[in-house]
Amino acid sequence: KTRYRADDPSWARERARSPKAPAAKIPARVAHAVVQLRQTLAQNGHRCGAAAIRQALKQQGLEPTPSHRTIYRILQHHEKEVRVR
Repeated sequence: KTRYRADDPSWARERARSPKAPAAKIPARVAHAVVQLRQTLAQNGHRCGAAAIRQALKQQGLEPTPSHRTIYRILQHHEKEVRVR
């Protein structure tokens, strides 16, 4: 609606739909810490979900502490990577 101008014939021209800025990338050290912590927790018989991993990362003082969703995505990506190899 904000682009509409009846007096300008180019108002309906296609525009780029891609994001203006790239998505933030998780630092490799954080992703590595998440994967390592999950493996350690699983080996010790502890809960190894995103909430437990986030709590453990906070206790270790890792900054920035990723959100639950980000931890879940890191673990999903790692699982896909392991399956491909």
